[in-house]
Amino acid sequence: MPLINHPNMLVVKPNTILWRYINLKKFESLIEKQALFFCRADKFPDPFEGSLPKIEQEYRDKNLPANHPLSKFHKNWKKAVCINCWQINNSESFAMWRIYLKSNEGVAIQTNFNKIHEALQNTKENILSSKIRYINYETQGWYDKEEYPHKYYNMSVPLIHKKIEFKEEREFRLLYKNKDILTQQNYWDNQANPKGLFIKINITKLIERIYLPPTIDGKTRNIIKDIIYSNNFDFEIVNSGLSNDPYY
Repeated sequence: MPLINHPNMLVVKPNTILWRYINLKKFESLIEKQALFFCRADKFPDPFEGSLPKIEQEYRDKNLPANHPLSKFHKNWKKAVCINCWQINNSESFAMWRIYLKSNEGVAIQTNFNKIHEALQNTKENILSSKIRYINYETQGWYDKEEYPHKYYNMSVPLIHKKIEFKEEREFRLLYKNKDILTQQNYWDNQANPKGLFIKINITKLIERIYLPPTIDGKTRNIIKDIIYSNNFDFEIVNSGLSNDPYY
């Protein structure tokens, strides 16, 4: 099933270049399972993930009865939404290499929005997509005449907004909502991976090329190639531009 369109999501152009930086273990999992890992929103390290800006919280408290369950529902909703994250960028990022790879053992997957859309054509799950909007949670709300002209919102709106302090991430998200989690007690305790789930994807259509880390060694290079070739794939492998010799 292709990506689901929703007016509250922030769309990107079809040729928007996207990157995902992953360590060697996650890369091997992607290739062998031919599936993307979607992490539970409540497992992200940012404590503000899925929360409301101050203005929105004050408006809710002013217009809804005391002890209204909406606040609790927002917190529980984070357990029901699983997310796969990418970065919007025309080139690879030194900062992203440093943040997501603690060593040389990993890769950067390069794709674009249109390729992700094609790769999900035969996926049975309904998946939303959106770029992240970064705002000041102390002074701004959801609505903005230019950036976000929506005067209503659904429960996913807090999950496509983040604090302005994270703006350098330039994040793009795939979101999968499973409402059954809200009604099934201890749902995640009974899953193979309590931190999220894998969703099948056509990785041949997904991956445009694979970038190697800037200071990769020969052994790790061979391991990456073996993961690809032993699973009968032949993706283009590219050296990081940061590994080129400088010009003088």
